[in-house]
Amino acid sequence: ALGFLDASQTALLEDIAKKSGAVNTTVIIHGLISDICANSTPQRGIRLSDEACGRLNAIKDFNYKNIYSHPRFDAYQRYAELVLTSLSDVLLGLYTPGYAVDNVIKAQKDYPLLCSSFASFVAKLCSGEALRDDTFLAVSKRCRNNKSYGRVDSDKLYAQAVMDFISGMTDKFAVRVYGELLTY
Repeated sequence: ALGFLDASQTALLEDIAKKSGAVNTTVIIHGLISDICANSTPQRGIRLSDEACGRLNAIKDFNYKNIYSHPRFDAYQRYAELVLTSLSDVLLGLYTPGYAVDNVIKAQKDYPLLCSSFASFVAKLCSGEALRDDTFLAVSKRCRNNKSYGRVDSDKLYAQAVMDFISGMTDKFAVRVYGELLTY
């Protein structure tokens, strides 16, 4: 999409893809997952076959040599860093011991999408004692999973929740939520 691969680089990438039997990234990922399932055992652990590992390394080498280190990618990397840092700064700035989730819910007026989606995320993974809002308390009670964030009663647990939430975002969603920071 950025247009910085020349014809020989494109041909090399197509050759790597053909060897993987792939036409797109979804097929490549499916092949790797299938290979992990076929080659993993309790004794040997989770692993790829030597062949699949070689293909994955070829793809990674290509990406690092031709894409990630390309000067035209620098602007995108700076933009991605700005987006992710801004989102985490807003959410981390809402932390107050004992009122972490309450503060996020109150901040929905300023950042409706960011705060409502983060509150829903946290509600699924924290115990009901951390929630005073009936809507999010109901979400927590419906989810019968391990409440890994407990009461979200330490800055470390809260920061972990923020990082887990942001790391689960798609690029498109992160950019959409970042746009919300600019308009409110």
